[in-house]
Amino acid sequence: PKIQKEYVSGQNITVWNTKYALLIEYKDKFSSSSRFFGNCNLLLSISSRISKEEQNKVVSSLITSSIASMHLPELKKIVSDLNEKHFGLHTGEVSFNSKLSGIMKVYDNGNIILPTKLLCAPKEITEWLCIRALINIGEEKEHGKYAGLMEKIMPDYMKKEEWLNNNFYSFGF
Repeated sequence: PKIQKEYVSGQNITVWNTKYALLIEYKDKFSSSSRFFGNCNLLLSISSRISKEEQNKVVSSLITSSIASMHLPELKKIVSDLNEKHFGLHTGEVSFNSKLSGIMKVYDNGNIILPTKLLCAPKEITEWLCIRALINIGEEKEHGKYAGLMEKIMPDYMKKEEWLNNNFYSFGF
């Protein structure tokens, strides 16, 4: 079972070279919410009517969804730039999903879904996965061209693949 991280007010979280300051307040209300204010401050307003364990799950969920929404435009730009530079494919929607258990999901219509936990990985790992997703859309992997394309686009891709294989289940919000 996954060990739930505990977060405290004042704690910093760094995602892709952006440092976010967490401000957590507990209030006597039924629901919990989050919002950004200032430059990179994330205010979490958590219901004090739920158990400590449930509060921790809500905090983690709000951090995940808030930070993913903040970085989604950046992810879309990464995919768009890589596609324009190397592939010229028709792509669909690009998104994060906190429920995704694998490293990515690529659909026939060009949609690309990456797990939100990748925000906790080095950015170059996400870039490597975006290239891999684009190769899958172009169906080059089936024709044995994957390694050659990866080598051409990202010569050190094997290091990224190894890093992800060794660390995928050990990081996240």
